Amino acid sequence: MTKVFALDSGIPLRLLDPSVPGLHGRYWVLHAEGRCLDPSEREELLGHALRLARSMALEHFGDPEAYSLLLNGESTRRTSGDHVHIVLSRSLAEKRWGFLFMQSKHFTRRLRDTLRRPLRLLAVS
Repeated sequence: MTKVFALDSGIPLRLLDPSVPGLHGRYWVLHAEGRCLDPSEREELLGHALRLARSMALEHFGDPEAYSLLLNGESTRRTSGDHVHIVLSRSLAEKRWGFLFMQSKHFTRRLRDTLRRPLRLLAVS
């Protein structure tokens, strides 16, 4: 799922649904398309993320407060541009697992792809 929104300034925002093992359907990233926003735009981005998180949590769990948001500052981002991570969880334990999966996504993706390769080779044989 990719949905597109826009800030008042016209800067596009994309809601991405990255494939993260263990978080399917519970993890999204609201991304400002590689742009570093000014402080007021960053606040607007957070407002969009908050409204989306509450809406998705209500839809998934019937509880509009079952979410966590993570906004990295410019100095601590892996990718360029402002973005907010949205993780849905019903409890503190689920939130902890969600953040663990989110932090380990690069490793788990590589592991998943590595495990799939031998299975594909067996299917071709």
